Amino acid sequence: MKFYLIVIFFLAAACNKEENEVAKSRTVLLTEKPWRLAGYGLDENGNRRIDLDEEAIEECQKDNTSQFRVDGSGSHYDNAISCGNGITEQPFTWKFIENERALDFLYTTARIERLNESELIISYDSGPAARFLTVFHH
Repeated sequence: MKFYLIVIFFLAAACNKEENEVAKSRTVLLTEKPWRLAGYGLDENGNRRIDLDEEAIEECQKDNTSQFRVDGSGSHYDNAISCGNGITEQPFTWKFIENERALDFLYTTARIERLNESELIISYDSGPAARFLTVFHH
């Protein structure tokens, strides 16, 4: 009898786990909270990441955030550590294109390299041999 109770407990726990782990849509992943700028640079060696010698982020940009909103609007924020240009918020518009594998920012298109709960990596073509990558984290 105890064996059956243990089996039932584990089956119930597995069902609850599956219900709680419903995959979030790409819209929810992109819009549910602000993204902090973690790095950017030209991926000169084509390994799809920003190596130390390719990193271009400045200290004053490391607290910058971007908020994507469900309605297709968004804002870039220059937070507490200002880069000194006096602009603290810059609005933008966005929409998914190419089956939600790219973002259209009105004047440019960015390919989504990775989008999950903690990381957003987008790329811009910079010619035949290199891509410009921007990395965000939560």
